[in-house]
Amino acid sequence: MILTKRSFLDLGWCSPRASLPNLCQIASFRHLQHQPLPCLNKQRKSSLRIQGDTIEAFPRCSVSNFSKLRANKRFAFFDRTRYVFILDSIDADTILFLRPRRFGKSLTLSMLEHFHGVQYSAQYGELFKDLDVDKDVKENKVTPGQYLILKFNFAAARRARDLDKAAEGLAVNIIGSLKDFYQTYYLHLGGPPGQLISENINLGDAIDSLRNLVRIVNHTLREVKNGGDIKHPLANVEGNLNTCA
Repeated sequence: MILTKRSFLDLGWCSPRASLPNLCQIASFRHLQHQPLPCLNKQRKSSLRIQGDTIEAFPRCSVSNFSKLRANKRFAFFDRTRYVFILDSIDADTILFLRPRRFGKSLTLSMLEHFHGVQYSAQYGELFKDLDVDKDVKENKVTPGQYLILKFNFAAARRARDLDKAAEGLAVNIIGSLKDFYQTYYLHLGGPPGQLISENINLGDAIDSLRNLVRIVNHTLREVKNGGDIKHPLANVEGNLNTCA
């Protein structure tokens, strides 16, 4: 699963006026599909969550880490995790939504990462057990912890008027995301992070480095599934990934 910032619709974590879900782009690096989403208009309600005895504050829009939000009992927030199932049920390679700044896009990315990321599966109870998505999990509509998450934050890419410099800045941004992926999942990928990075990242070719990452992940998932160990941490992880030139 690939999560990218810069393409989101408001989920309403920070604004009580928000009415639509903040959905993310989940891409297989093939193409965008324009698809109407009528189901969203029928499910705009959210649940106000008060984590302490009283409402002290809503989180500022700069609060964008889901686990920190859940751990901070001073905050009340609007729970829109029911949209995890809606997003999961949409049959499209890529889903693109646009929204202005300060609409809770980063926090929604973090929420989706914490729900879908295999590295957070052991924390499901403390993060989601009393939220709306827990009902869908119990009804087997959606399953947490089934993906390795590759994140891109193109808002952090270096900007430049010169196209060559802009392309260089984008490549550096992509390489940084690949390094973070290896740092997160190296225990599952057959080597220490430094070795994985040095052997598979070409600093002069971000796309080739991405292909290497996809190849390693696909190979690892095939080995796990062929091994038949149902207790392996990656036994239920979804694959395969695809890339384009």
